[in-house]
Parts: sequence; structure tokens; C-alpha cells
Amino acid sequence: MRVANVVLVAAVVAGRPQKRVERWATYRSGNATAPSPSGLVCNERTPEATHNESGVIFVHIFKAAGSSVRHKLRGYAAACGKRWACLIHCTNKTKFLVSRTRVQCAVKDEIHMPRVSSKALLSTRDNLRRADVLGGHVNVGLGALWPRARFVTLMRHPRTALVSGLRYTSPHHSEAQVLASVRRRAKMRAGAARNAVAYLASNSWAVARNATAAYADAARNLAAFDVVGLVENWDVSMRMLRAFFDPRGVYRDWVSDERDNASGGAFSTTAVLAALAPAEAAGLDRFLARELDLYRNGVAAHERTCRALLGKVRPCRPPFAASGG
Repeated sequence: MRVANVVLVAAVVAGRPQKRVERWATYRSGNATAPSPSGLVCNERTPEATHNESGVIFVHIFKAAGSSVRHKLRGYAAACGKRWACLIHCTNKTKFLVSRTRVQCAVKDEIHMPRVSSKALLSTRDNLRRADVLGGHVNVGLGALWPRARFVTLMRHPRTALVSGLRYTSPHHSEAQVLASVRRRAKMRAGAARNAVAYLASNSWAVARNATAAYADAARNLAAFDVVGLVENWDVSMRMLRAFFDPRGVYRDWVSDERDNASGGAFSTTAVLAALAPAEAAGLDRFLARELDLYRNGVAAHERTCRALLGKVRPCRPPFAASGG
């Protein structure tokens, strides 16, 4: 069964580009009954006992504004009658996120999902296959739930994601303390940083065992995502989500400036990075080298999916600062 899961994920990621183009062409034809590019139709409810043949997975990368996106997806599900579940506490101690009977995560939040007789049944494969949209700190291996899975994510430049993560995990630290933590990492082994790869690879278990293979796997997966947004191109990324899920705008809060879990305090992430000496900044980039390469793949995927959803006239090329160089 585990081998079948790997084959299924690979087939899902490799086989979707042509289908994706067909979906977008169908919507742009003006057919009022056509699904959105996500394959979902607002206010069209799925019978409670039905297992979906496809679903959308939001891959929430740590400190990439994923909490804000999850809030929007829940609002969309409420407005459009879609089934949503947020997954947390996913384990990286097993090779596959989806087993024959369960998903190795807990369900934090749900809306419009079928009723179950006990909490133990929330995370079963049978129950979660009924969802229209799943989101959380998951990896691409969750795609084994469905014969046809669609993937959405938001990425953030590794430098700012690192500093934001340090501020988040140590909220009482001063600017000097956070800066000292960044400087320590600038002296660490080149390529040792790990963040986005844990979510974009097909399983988190492999990241610690063969990082080179995991990063290559993550880059391949990104090339077949349906939507790749960038925090550095926030407004455009939110318009991409609207075009993908809800092009007729039934849910009205897609494009807003509100961010969940934003780092507060008297200093900014930008100020911490600006305080680094050139040699320290170069050392930090060496530490982040693999994450920066993966981010560059994300920028390319952002431009590709943006143009497909919004058209070539839209500002799909992110600001220079987002280039990862």
C-alpha cells in the first residue's frame, strides 16, 4: 500500500498540467455552469455520503502567511457551501502521511464536513476524502487521498521567513537577541537550513535522511502546483486565489490586508536583516542556500500560475526583492 501511495502522488503531480489548462479555458469561455479552475462550484453542495474524486490541498509553509490564507479558505467554504478541514500536528516520524486507514494529523477546525460519531473518526482517510479543501502544515504526500489532487501554497523569501520564525518562537526576545540568533545561523554549515522543503517534498520523513533528494523532489512538485503565491506579491497572490476558487467573487474577503499571526513588537524583520554586516549577510545566504534555490523555483511557479489564472497583462513578476538572489 505504501508503494501505491508514492506512485499515486507522483502520477498526480506529473499528470495535471494539460487538465489544468482545460479547466481554465472552460471557465474563460463564459459557461455559467462551469466549475472554477479549482474544480469547485460555489453553492453546489456534495451529497454527505460522497467521496470526492479530487480535492484541493493548501500546503501551509511555516511563516509564509498561511494562517491568513487558512482564514480566507474557511470563509470561502462558509460562503460557498464547501467542505473544509484544517489539519494540525502532522507527524514527520512516519514515511507516509496517508496510511490505508488514517491521515497522520489531527483535525483542528472544520466546516460543512459530514458528522462523525467520535473525534477518533475525524482523521480517517474515509472522512477526509469527503472534503473539498484541506489545509495546514501538511506535505505533498497528502495528495494520496484522492486520484486527482490540486495543490496551492504561498511562499516567502527565506531570509524574512527565518527572522519572522525566530520572532514567532521567541516573542519576548529583543531586537538584539533576535539579531544574535540570526548571526549564529550565519556561521552554521552551508545549506543546513530547513523550512519550505519539509512541506513541499512528498514526505517530511525523507528530509533529514537525504536532503539533496528531498529538495529535488520539492522543486519537481512545485512545477506542478496549481497556485503558488508569494508573500512579496501579496495582493496579486490573493487575486490568484480568488480566480482559482471563486472567480465570481461570492466570498468577498479574498483581497484584504489583514494578516494573522503577524509578528508584533517594536522592531521589524527588515531592521534585523539590515543590521547584518555584508559578510554576515553572505554567511546567512550560505546557510539558507538550498531554501533560496527552492524559493527561486517558487518564483518561477508563481509567474507561471499567475499568468495562467490572471492573464499576461497582470503584474505576475514579483518585485526584485523577491527574486531570491
